[in-house]
Amino acid sequence: MPPHSRPITLRKRGPETNEPTMPDRQQTYAKVLELIAPLNKKDVPVTEATRFAQDLEWDSLTVLDFVATIEDEFDVIISMNLQAEIETVGQLVDAIERLTAKGS
Repeated sequence: MPPHSRPITLRKRGPETNEPTMPDRQQTYAKVLELIAPLNKKDVPVTEATRFAQDLEWDSLTVLDFVATIEDEFDVIISMNLQAEIETVGQLVDAIERLTAKGS
C-alpha cells in the first residue's frame, strides 16, 4: 500500500532578524508611520490621535493613494464604508489589525 501524501502547506514566515519581536499592533503602527512619512509634507508630529484630513491636511487623492499603499503593504481590502469611519492613525492601525486577524 503506497504511503499517504499530504499537500504541502506554505506558512507565512516572520521577519528574519535578530531584533526582539514587537507585539503585532506595535509592528503595524510602526509600519503605518513609515508609510505616512513620505506623504507628511508639513512634518506634522504623528501620533495615534493624528487625524488624516485635519492634522495632516490630506486631500482625497492623497487619501486614496495612501489607502492603496496600506492595502498592498498589509494585503487587506479597506472598504469605502470602513474608510469613512477611519479618521485617526490609531483607528487605522486597529482596522488593519482586525482585517489581518480575519485573514490568518
